[in-house]
Amino acid sequence: MLKEYLVVAQEALKAKKEIYLVKQQRLELAQQEMMLFHELSEDNRSITKKYEPEALMGTKHDLG
Repeated sequence: MLKEYLVVAQEALKAKKEIYLVKQQRLELAQQEMMLFHELSEDNRSITKKYEPEALMGTKHDLG
């Protein structure tokens, strides 16, 4: 009976380890995705700032 309990407990532990590994992989992917979004956001801000004066000058010429 103790042996059966230990086998079941071992299987449960193995399953929990697998779940933990999957969750760890998902966390790593989510962190990578957040870093990518952050980098893209920073790139977008720099592009927007770079072309913002030109866009404003274009509207002044259109209005004037």
